[in-house]
Amino acid sequence: MDFRGHNAWGNLPFSDFLAILQNFLRCKRRQQNGTSGTFLVPCWEGNPGYELVKSLPEVFRVKRRWDARSTLFTAPSPEGGGRTFWGKTRFAVMVVHCPPGPVFWADSELTDEVLDRVEAFTAALQAEYYAYNTQCSYSTGVRSFVSFCIARRRRNFLDEMLPASDEVLAKWVVFMVTDQLVKPSTAKQYTSGVRALHLQLKFEWTPVRERWPVWAALQGCRKRWDTPSKQVMPVGFDELLLMQRMVDPNNLNQRADSFRCHGLVVVIRVRHSKTIQAGELYHTVSAHAVPGSPLCPVAALRHVLAGPGLGPEGPLFCTQDAKGKLKPLTHSVFVSTFRRLAQRAGLHPEAYSGHSFRRGGATT
Repeated sequence: MDFRGHNAWGNLPFSDFLAILQNFLRCKRRQQNGTSGTFLVPCWEGNPGYELVKSLPEVFRVKRRWDARSTLFTAPSPEGGGRTFWGKTRFAVMVVHCPPGPVFWADSELTDEVLDRVEAFTAALQAEYYAYNTQCSYSTGVRSFVSFCIARRRRNFLDEMLPASDEVLAKWVVFMVTDQLVKPSTAKQYTSGVRALHLQLKFEWTPVRERWPVWAALQGCRKRWDTPSKQVMPVGFDELLLMQRMVDPNNLNQRADSFRCHGLVVVIRVRHSKTIQAGELYHTVSAHAVPGSPLCPVAALRHVLAGPGLGPEGPLFCTQDAKGKLKPLTHSVFVSTFRRLAQRAGLHPEAYSGHSFRRGGATT
């Protein structure tokens, strides 16, 4: 039985009351607030259940105790018409109560094996704080940094590995770019893995921007070897109007419970994004109606909502494949479709990307 969030009361079967109390304690550990219980416990010296209750006075607080040969229990009368006393008890009993608020107890089951398992599980959960791709990038950076320091231990790099000195980090960055042909932007990302390693091992860490030798090495590598980023064209109202004529309005859908329409305003809740990976919050975006315009966001969302979807737990946007099956709309599908529309509208598709919408929104 799951006792979490419940107030339990029980005259427990004496043959099972140890297992029931252990289950109650597991539930209490998992949810302290709102979980409470009142139990009638037989006072059997040497019995594991009774000894468990006695060992946890902070959890099971004795409210009343009755000595042996007390008249307590009743049962249905064999003659009918109510209940009758069952007779005197053969042993002492007591009523214990666990309050609904937080309690603390010294756990006799907290062995070294349990502690080791908790420590390993904690490290695994902390690692899951980062997205999978971020974990891979950080692991690659840490392996590269450790290998660099070990290979150059004759120059005392190993002594300056943890905590990492500015000189070692700067030379490691240059080594990655010049010898391993790593892009300067990737080298900067790998330093974030070394930062995560320091924080995990409880070493102090100074941001790379505040480490002049490291930052200067990164900027020098970037100016000499980094490929200039390609500047994409912005998407404004004119471009959207051209492509809007090429869109099939029956080939899109979105999750119905992710937005709400309030008259001429639609409020969209973004539950997952690059910066919201664990669902700990959501980002709210408001779009206002433009009556009569083919680019009206409210009219577009209402039209899409009228079509089939993947259900209330499905993705926000989805599209149909060649066989007519609905699938989640991915970034690659969005960009490829967007470029096809741009080409059909007479624009140069190679000059546009997903970032074009950000440029257009910032300059329009």
